[in-house]
Amino acid sequence: MKNYRNILLLIGFVLFVLWYGGTWAYRTQYKEPRAKLNKAITDFEAYTKQFQANIATMQTFLQGNQNYYYRSLPRIPNSARMLYQNWLLELGQFCGIEEPQIDSYNPTQAAYGYAYRFQMQGRLSSEGLARFLYEFYWAPFLHRIASLQITPIEKSENMKIDAVFEGAALYPPSDPNAYYPLRDKLPEGYFKRLASGPFATYASVANRSLTQYARPGLDKADYTYLTAVNYVNGVPEIWLTDRTAASGEPIVVHLNDKIRIGSFVGTLVEAEDENVIFDLNGRHWLLTNGECLNRAFALPPEAR
Repeated sequence: MKNYRNILLLIGFVLFVLWYGGTWAYRTQYKEPRAKLNKAITDFEAYTKQFQANIATMQTFLQGNQNYYYRSLPRIPNSARMLYQNWLLELGQFCGIEEPQIDSYNPTQAAYGYAYRFQMQGRLSSEGLARFLYEFYWAPFLHRIASLQITPIEKSENMKIDAVFEGAALYPPSDPNAYYPLRDKLPEGYFKRLASGPFATYASVANRSLTQYARPGLDKADYTYLTAVNYVNGVPEIWLTDRTAASGEPIVVHLNDKIRIGSFVGTLVEAEDENVIFDLNGRHWLLTNGECLNRAFALPPEAR
């Protein structure tokens, strides 16, 4: 009887081990790997669909915008990276950048082609920066300024710049003999991004010192308001009030007087009713009574 009981216990133990081992083997060797495999297949299918959708979107976009092929960086990655970096350096030197440093990163392959990233540091004047931006936005390339950091330099009209640029090189169209994108040459010509052609239109930006008020931490042009347009013996004079000044005494300006208040540098050329006009480096700016100097509105050339 005792042996029979032991046999039953042994059989029960063996059945338990078989059940537990089978359950463990099923879970670890079949169920979990199969679940991981199914998830991997699902993720891959979703990625494939998204990738195909991106390609289709890009192809549709490019078919309707063939001009983008003509503006693409060279299709050979090493050529695109080297040529664009050299172009940035030449542009910086043309605009008077001091101690330029340019870093380029390995291109990233994307659905449409290759994405490039460059970083440029140096010292530049306000005029040089305006010229740099002007030339950059006339360039025909598929590129953009991802970020631009400007830091004033103590006791200097120059400033430090730290800029990040991004560019793109497109895969060529389905025609294997297509001339564009170029293989190892930057596109030539220009692309009209800017609203106006002549650089003189944007020269007033350079005329405003971007660092003049950054060093003391306060731009008086933001706190100096046009408070009156008076006429003395038929001759106009205007009153400007600096709200940061303790005295509260107005600044009296007559026609053809040049003022330099904070970042605002201009000559009073006209006053009528509640409006006055300043000339800033050949460009006219309109200011209305009650507004601060930095709220002046740039008049189009035909409005002069």
